[in-house]
Amino acid sequence: MTDERVLWLEKQLDATEQLAQAYLNRREREGTDRETWAYKLLVAEVDVKRRVLARHAPEDHFLHGTICTWCSTPQTGAYQSWPCPDIRDSASPYAGEPGYREQWRPAEVEAAG
Repeated sequence: MTDERVLWLEKQLDATEQLAQAYLNRREREGTDRETWAYKLLVAEVDVKRRVLARHAPEDHFLHGTICTWCSTPQTGAYQSWPCPDIRDSASPYAGEPGYREQWRPAEVEAAG
């Protein structure tokens, strides 16, 4: 069973990639080199987020609920709940999209002083 939050983020990434690819496909007729670079970068960033999502897969744990398989270290008893900070960060650009949940918002990080 795939987690609904994973499906939601995959849907956002698919939509972003489709938008960027549509631009790149019509690039031959219009657009600047700088715009082309930006859309190619966007496609690459979607690929990175997909790899992060694959590594940080959710898993149901009998004691700790849904945990991140990448961030948790069962050998030491350290369990990271899912979505972990990396997934929250990956989802945060889509905070304005339907289906985004406020509890997914990344925690504020204090600047080193």
